[in-house]
Amino acid sequence: MRFRNATCRAIAIGLTALNVGGLGYAVGVAEPWHAGLHAVLALGFGYAAARLRQSAAAADAANAIESGERLMDPAALDGEVEAMRRDLLEVQDRLDFTERMLSRELESRRADVER
Repeated sequence: MRFRNATCRAIAIGLTALNVGGLGYAVGVAEPWHAGLHAVLALGFGYAAARLRQSAAAADAANAIESGERLMDPAALDGEVEAMRRDLLEVQDRLDFTERMLSRELESRRADVER
């Protein structure tokens, strides 16, 4: 049985959310390696979901070309680019937050060791 693109994307999004939750838990119990692993997995599954979305859009575009439809008008394309920029900024903000939390945890562990 072959999975559909939408099914795989839904699974990747679910695994991303699960790993973000695991990241929060691991940061809460002060386990930096555990938190780092969840951060990497969340980013990986998020990337996979984005790639699946792009491949679905590419398949739709290929079907549109074959059927002779116009791909996208410039206004719709500009809107799509803006949406992608917002998504990228959100991902960058999440990554910055994760890095701050991990560095804060590392600093607190170093302070505990020095005492």
